[in-house]
Amino acid sequence: MNAVSRKTRSAARDIAEVALQLERKVDGERPRRSSRWWQWGGIAAVAILVVTVAALVTRRWNASPPAEAPPAIEFRISPPPGHTLAGFDASLSPDGKHLAFGARDAAQVASLWIRSFDAAAPRRLDGTEGALGPNIWSPGGRFLAFLVGDAWKRIGTNGGPVVTIVSGIFANLGASWGSDDTILIAPSNRAALSRVAAAGGSLEPVTTLDSQQENSHRWPQVLPDGRHFLFTARSDRPENLGIKIGIFGSKEIRPLVRAPSSGVYAEPGWLLFMTPDAVLMAQRLDPQTWTLSGDPQPLAAPVRYNGPSFRGAFDVSRDGRVRTYMPATRAQAVLAWFDRAGKPLGVAGPERPYRVARLSLNGRTIATELADERYGTRDIWLIDAATNVLTRLTTNPATDWRPVLSPDGGMIAFASDRAGVSTVYRMRTDGAGGETVLFRHPAGGAFPADWSRDGKYVLVQTDDNAGRPSGIISIPAAADRRRG
Repeated sequence: MNAVSRKTRSAARDIAEVALQLERKVDGERPRRSSRWWQWGGIAAVAILVVTVAALVTRRWNASPPAEAPPAIEFRISPPPGHTLAGFDASLSPDGKHLAFGARDAAQVASLWIRSFDAAAPRRLDGTEGALGPNIWSPGGRFLAFLVGDAWKRIGTNGGPVVTIVSGIFANLGASWGSDDTILIAPSNRAALSRVAAAGGSLEPVTTLDSQQENSHRWPQVLPDGRHFLFTARSDRPENLGIKIGIFGSKEIRPLVRAPSSGVYAEPGWLLFMTPDAVLMAQRLDPQTWTLSGDPQPLAAPVRYNGPSFRGAFDVSRDGRVRTYMPATRAQAVLAWFDRAGKPLGVAGPERPYRVARLSLNGRTIATELADERYGTRDIWLIDAATNVLTRLTTNPATDWRPVLSPDGGMIAFASDRAGVSTVYRMRTDGAGGETVLFRHPAGGAFPADWSRDGKYVLVQTDDNAGRPSGIISIPAAADRRRG
């Protein structure tokens, strides 16, 4: 069903009240049929992407007289026929009149589409096949930049030739197009931010990564003054992670919000970010001093959120009047037993939003991952197959994941970024003795892939400092190779 809410409030109301009004559903109440917003929203039969059209805020920083806020309209859309939405990459044009998103066809090939809010259907941008979101708009809305393979490219929003901006990019961890026609990019995992000319060129470093305190800088946004920028520092230490603000040409970095989330600024002065429990929040951010004030207020929930990546699936127009997000289902999962013929034999453990399940060779222990409700990262949990008891094994604020079990279920190996780069740890499944380092790759990350049937070796996948897969090696399961 399309959800519509139309309430007007005084301009003196704060964002908490606006957020409440946007989420309120009014049965039987619809905007005038002349509203093209509603006509577009009415096309969607399946709710996949939510767009809210309303003033994000109703109080400005100056003391101007109150004025009536425009009606709030919320509607949900679905992808083009025969396509599915491609993850987290929907982005609003700066003026809030167009939406760019990725969609996959039946062959699972992704491409970029643009939906104008005054048009009846989206249009595909030819030449964007294989685009990996999120994509970004130029300040004037004439171009889109997107990642394909290892290169950021740009294309006119009305079509035209595709131009390569920069190559040698290993992950899409965000970018932002500044008013000076340079693009601020997070080029790879375990890297700092760099800048490149939108017309093309080489990367120039902007921030410096403290590898002892952080493991990457990501999700940048150039702020309206062109001097400051937001970004998110990912760290295994809660006191170091979060949304920060920097200045071009300066080493000064100042923390804003200690949240494992991307941050997005919107006029006339708001910072939007996610909480680990999938709530989209907004807090006042003064554009004169770039300082926060007041308490953060909820805007929408649940919103799709990737804890290990520190990213929420949301965006907002430059003036704050339009926002878009992908709803999260918070779906629970059931681990079920089947025999070799496919006959169901029962369930293992309680319902939880499990992310993976690995079974010991003797069938007695199941290792799984669950999100940490405080930090949004992952932890290792175990299920006793005989009793169905679920027990938390790791509690470090870092991401602990990719578990593999020894054949007898007595030992477990897993990857953790608590050492800065992903390192393989080993511990007993009863928790006795704590964790020890099994393998640390000297030139990148390491992730356990399997445990040999005789229990003597752990198969480990490695990557380089840019996050590119570099090999598979076999490590003695009893080894302690802290330096690789």
